[in-house]
Amino acid sequence: MFILALVVFAACGDGPPRELKPVPRPVEVENNCRFPFFELIADLEGCDTVTDPFDLTHDTMLLVVGEASYNDPNDPDDCTSDGHHGAAFGWTRPCSKQSFMRPDEGAVGGRTGGTDFLGYHCPGPKKESFARGISPDGRLAIGFCQTASLPLALAWDRHGKRTELSPFLSGHIASVANDASGRFLGLLDPPQQLGSPLHYQMVVGYSSTGHQHASTASGARAVAWGPWYGDQRELPVNPNIGVRTWESSEAVTVSDDGMVIGGNIYYTLPGSGFLSLPCIWQWSVTDGDYLMTLLEDLQGGKRHAKVHHLSGDGKVAVGMADGANGLRAVVWLKSGDTWMPAQDLGLLGDFTNSTALGTDAMGTTIVGSSGTFNETTFEFTQRAVLWERKRNPDNTWGPFSPPQDVMNLLQAAGQQKEVGADWQHQAKRISMQERYIIGDSHHNGIRQAWVAQLP
Repeated sequence: MFILALVVFAACGDGPPRELKPVPRPVEVENNCRFPFFELIADLEGCDTVTDPFDLTHDTMLLVVGEASYNDPNDPDDCTSDGHHGAAFGWTRPCSKQSFMRPDEGAVGGRTGGTDFLGYHCPGPKKESFARGISPDGRLAIGFCQTASLPLALAWDRHGKRTELSPFLSGHIASVANDASGRFLGLLDPPQQLGSPLHYQMVVGYSSTGHQHASTASGARAVAWGPWYGDQRELPVNPNIGVRTWESSEAVTVSDDGMVIGGNIYYTLPGSGFLSLPCIWQWSVTDGDYLMTLLEDLQGGKRHAKVHHLSGDGKVAVGMADGANGLRAVVWLKSGDTWMPAQDLGLLGDFTNSTALGTDAMGTTIVGSSGTFNETTFEFTQRAVLWERKRNPDNTWGPFSPPQDVMNLLQAAGQQKEVGADWQHQAKRISMQERYIIGDSHHNGIRQAWVAQLP
């Protein structure tokens, strides 16, 4: 079944945007990498062709993490029934001649760039690992490992070391990590640990009483690990959220400074499956903890909306909402201390739905997809899109543009050549000044990840 995820981000509405300073061209230029570019992310040695990118760094060295199919050489039955889609990877541009894992520290994968297998961690048969996020500076990749039983939240550093993000909440047996901040700027007692593997960063996700995903089963609770190893806190849910019961919660995204966390509260109504309410947890210096704010969704729909990403400055949230006109990409802007109602970002052409999956550090550009879906045949059409907003002469931000087709933009710049016109596309994340963008394309059971630089 095709599940449409909507994620949208925008920039802050509380005052003039900060001035961007030029940054040095990333290290790839020293190794004869060409700019702009469009490149496919090579699969690991696997049963199927599946590469799925999830996150990328800001404008330092370009690093991408995700998951791919992989043929586990220690599992003789790995490819005999269904494909094994469970290996975390890190990627760097092959032309950079620098692997994701630093070679002087015993990297698991290659030494000259490309796709590196980040390794398993959980013991047992049918081992899998999944990379879901990377910190803005690239120091920490996060996700989880899994056997046939339960997931366990993990952090990887670029020296090949894997660290379990423990402990569990009381009575819980599983956990998943979704995103990582840069250095946490809040104040906490007791004093920070020296040599913490988290490097004083906040990692967000959920802890659960069972195996299933937070969005499909009861028992999960949104959590934040950090800023030192061994510290975990449950993120509070206000009792007056306006629904009869809520089943689970999940943190999915965090700002660069670790002060703002975005996520979702999942609930049920009679005759419905799991629905979601979008929310923000903001660090309170007075309370020494995160406090929750419920975001408004679009009017006239199913009261079902999700946050999928935050801008790096924590002032723009993006996601999906099921409003009166159907599923739409939306953005929430923070004005002062208040989060404004969701804004519908619109559709590409005559398509019927849209989704936003990522934004840059200040929410100036949003990426995602727009398409159609046939609920009878399960066929779908999907194009990668982006929305942009520009500065006004008075140094405020203007409105977001209508969605633009990413592949058309790349083709016009002479970059997009390797993916057929009949494939289905989505864009998932974008960096700021260098405008690196990651996404994936689908065709006949193949999922192919790609990385590009927008002109």
